[in-house]
Amino acid sequence: MTLLLSIGPHQALLDEAEAERFAESPADVAQEVHDRIVLLFLSSYPLWVVARWGIGFPILSGALSCAQWREKVLNPPVKASLMALPLGLVYHLQDVGPPWAWEAVAESLKPAVKALDYAGRCTVPLLLMGLGAKIDGSFNEVRNAPRSTGYQKLETPTAPPTTVKIGAAQETSDAEAGENGTKNAAPTTSPTGTCPPPLPRSALFAVMMLRQFLGPLLGLGLVFVLKKLFGVTDRLVLMTLLLQTCGPPMINLAVMAGVSGNAEKETARLLLVTYSASVLTWVLWTTVFLAVL
Repeated sequence: MTLLLSIGPHQALLDEAEAERFAESPADVAQEVHDRIVLLFLSSYPLWVVARWGIGFPILSGALSCAQWREKVLNPPVKASLMALPLGLVYHLQDVGPPWAWEAVAESLKPAVKALDYAGRCTVPLLLMGLGAKIDGSFNEVRNAPRSTGYQKLETPTAPPTTVKIGAAQETSDAEAGENGTKNAAPTTSPTGTCPPPLPRSALFAVMMLRQFLGPLLGLGLVFVLKKLFGVTDRLVLMTLLLQTCGPPMINLAVMAGVSGNAEKETARLLLVTYSASVLTWVLWTTVFLAVL
């Protein structure tokens, strides 16, 4: 949304009527374009939240059974989105009832609204701070990561050699034998267990190519279908769709990994690589999209 707002009322995003109006009153057209961009992105965010936290989070958490899936789907972000929908619809009822009634309700809710406003403004900076705290370690891990990771041979731990003594030292009492049998029967873990290998560079490169190169190509194909088959000619709507197909993974992926406790370091490395590459891919695909529209 920030990128499209910075583009503003570009000639490639305006039709003929809007271009003529922009020549006469650029401030009014710029405000209309700004409001439409905000509306389009805010309308798509609840769908993204439900899709990511309702589908992606259970997968990342390792939910296998239907019961685990239902438990993971009803997570706090999904509940918040479902609660925000009726609240957003109720807000528009201010035009239906008497003004004095709505003003009284709005006045009593001012502290809660202001608190939620501040909480919303602080959320993204806090996420960026948490993500930035892992950049240093992720950068070193990416630099030292292997090019590819294949099958690794796991060595079975062997017991150290023992010396058999002949004589009185070889004999043990029944009590000691029972204790030894109980200790040997208890499950033990191998002290030689190794941590899983880091995500190789080839996997990071594959994710970047699929997300930031194949995704925009699919977006261009979808725009072609919408224009030719369904008659969608609103360039601002099409540009919004295209920009949402070419960006890196959302930083919510780091939040999902932290909540689930799985693949936190791998997620930090992935976001570091994809967001670094997006400096160039954003410029490339934005230029292509403006030329196509």
